[in-house]
Amino acid sequence: MALRDADLAGMPLIPCSGAEELRARCSKRAIDLVVGLLAVLAMAPSSWRRQWRSSWAPTDPCSSARRGRRNGEMFRIWKFRTMVVDAEQQYAELKA
Repeated sequence: MALRDADLAGMPLIPCSGAEELRARCSKRAIDLVVGLLAVLAMAPSSWRRQWRSSWAPTDPCSSARRGRRNGEMFRIWKFRTMVVDAEQQYAELKA
């Protein structure tokens, strides 16, 4: 059975030439980047509001940590503290 004739759970596999596959991968990557950018822009006001509200807290609302990539290169990631100071007490009050 040739690769062209193969099927996967009853669905035929459609072989792509090198150029078609490259075009498909580039299109998917472009869509991923655009959707990701739109998601970040949509969430930015909420993140800024959380940052502003948590800036009233006595501790620093923003912290950083170092992470490693697959190739061993280190990078810094910034994290926003989004929990309020007495979250456990407020949760108990909400549950009651």
